[in-house]
Amino acid sequence: MTSSGASAPLLVPSSCQHCKNPACMIDCPTGAIGRTAGGDVFIREDLCTGCGACAKACPWDNIQIARRSSPLAAFTDVAVKCDLCAGSAAGPACVSACPAEALARIDPNEALPEVVALARTRLGNGSSKASASASASLLPRRFDARPWLLFALTSSVGASLLLARAPRAVSGMAAAALVGALVAHSALKRAPRLIARLSAGRPGLARVLYVVHACVGAWALAATAAHAGTLAARTAGGALALAIVLAAVTGAFGAFVNVVVPRRLTRIERRVLLPEELDAHAGTLDEGIYAKLSGKSELVKVLFARDLRPYWRARGGGLWLVLTGRTLREEEGILRRRIDALLEGRGKDRVGGIDELVRLVVERRALDAQVLLTRVLRGWLPVHVTATGAAVALLVAHVLGVVGVALRSGP
Repeated sequence: MTSSGASAPLLVPSSCQHCKNPACMIDCPTGAIGRTAGGDVFIREDLCTGCGACAKACPWDNIQIARRSSPLAAFTDVAVKCDLCAGSAAGPACVSACPAEALARIDPNEALPEVVALARTRLGNGSSKASASASASLLPRRFDARPWLLFALTSSVGASLLLARAPRAVSGMAAAALVGALVAHSALKRAPRLIARLSAGRPGLARVLYVVHACVGAWALAATAAHAGTLAARTAGGALALAIVLAAVTGAFGAFVNVVVPRRLTRIERRVLLPEELDAHAGTLDEGIYAKLSGKSELVKVLFARDLRPYWRARGGGLWLVLTGRTLREEEGILRRRIDALLEGRGKDRVGGIDELVRLVVERRALDAQVLLTRVLRGWLPVHVTATGAAVALLVAHVLGVVGVALRSGP
């Protein structure tokens, strides 16, 4: 609730909230849970018996009981949770490694303008504008990638034209060097701990590396286009060019969907689900719909058969929901007004429970879109990785072939 009285969504990660008064610490019978002066809640594994009292007490459901890695430990189970990467100079690795700079560790009582404004309003102290400006300095400054990406696209066109006039060996070496840089960056991304160390005192390094990868990819494509010329696809050089083009196209597509899709997903999610939970949740919603329908009036069942079920089962309905950009609540309002129009003011006393059915069928329709968007988010990466691997293998074969021809031809 904001200071003006309007409601606003607040999205928090499903991880340890490091509470100011941790319920898990209070309920721990052995004193295994502690809190540092900086507010970090931690677990002393040597004192934990794995009893599970902390997991039951956690209001966020973010403590899990897991098997210990050492078989010689006195207790087989131990409580585990996020410890903010304790001991890492760079802080939480998730914050350091996120290329979108979508994560930040903050104190909501200081950093969120709405919370500050509401608190100050209740205390009669300060304005919302002052709180907003004060909180802005607490949040990390986002690195704007757009100017750099625009520069990479425009400069790649110029580089392609320039390299096309240069000797083929120059454009070939440029393309090979740029592809090698892309592969090196991909290897670096697979070492999040190294990135976390490099990010110490350098917030946003992961995003900078991400932007550099996109820029180098554009230049590599330009150099490849200049070097390939009229190579036939059946040659190693032609196949290499096709592999690099495929890797570039899938990479650009991945960058696009990672900007667009998450925003659409947040508008149609009732709660965050892991990809592997989507199918099970679909069955839960199906059962819930028919359970809510049971025992309802004949009018509700007729409305369900006539309007709600066709809405739920409509082909492409989830995709249409994504394209409209409507939230679940907005979609529920539209569907409810459609039902009211069908009733024409009659039978209002016999439609008890219709609102819950509307909520469930809208969520069920949105779930189909969640499955589709999740597959899109995941599906481009295997193709991109495969094309990149093929490009590296073909690049090695192409270089060896060129070197072999040069050695055979002699001085």
